[in-house]
Amino acid sequence: ILLRLAPFWLGKSYDVLRKNCNSFCILFSGELGADAPPPWTHRLGDGAAALDDRVSRLLETTGLGGGDEPRADGPAAVVWDHP
Repeated sequence: ILLRLAPFWLGKSYDVLRKNCNSFCILFSGELGADAPPPWTHRLGDGAAALDDRVSRLLETTGLGGGDEPRADGPAAVVWDHP
């Protein structure tokens, strides 16, 4: 399982709010056929990602964003590049 998942979890794709150890645990437990970790374990990261998304959109719409690309939408628990 780990060898199959490894290409999707390269260091350059790590995001402290959106694709992190919690995201990996959720995916890995599913691959093992086990229950996902309880929601409280990633609630802080999900909230921080949502706040970061809102601030990025606010900065973009007001023109104060400095040209940075907006972050991906959605909770941190979403795994975007798993087939």
